[in-house]
Amino acid sequence: MEGAIPPTLLHLVDALVESSVGKFNLDLNKNLTIDLFEGKQKNSEEFVAQWRDITGFVVSDKFRFEEVLIDRSYLTNLKEAESTVVIEKIDKENLLPVLDYDGEISIYDRTEHVTALLRTPGINGNVALRDGQPCGYALSCKNRVLLCYAENEEVFK
Repeated sequence: MEGAIPPTLLHLVDALVESSVGKFNLDLNKNLTIDLFEGKQKNSEEFVAQWRDITGFVVSDKFRFEEVLIDRSYLTNLKEAESTVVIEKIDKENLLPVLDYDGEISIYDRTEHVTALLRTPGINGNVALRDGQPCGYALSCKNRVLLCYAENEEVFK
């Protein structure tokens, strides 16, 4: 979609949203989703997906999950040797900085949720540190990644 010109309808919707509910802190104050259908050249689901991609929506459907299987050796080879990122297990010593980092990346206070997950038997946590500061973390259970947050691709690797 790079280089594609946004549809005129998108500009009209942006103007309507700005004049009716505003754009300041929209993600904190409003729960707004607008789905538009135009013409019959595409089915409605494809058009909605395309429109949401253009506008930057991240929409999750609680009934759509995907699971992929990746060889662990492939993942361990992704880390660059000259990386300044250090990976440590999440423990009592570094839990507070991890929770602070989580508070920065989420609009919700998930302190209790993340703490409860870390206290659950079988769940392991790792934090990525750059200059002693968290720049990502992941929780896993056996061979499944439950969640993974990273500031950039280097931290993710």
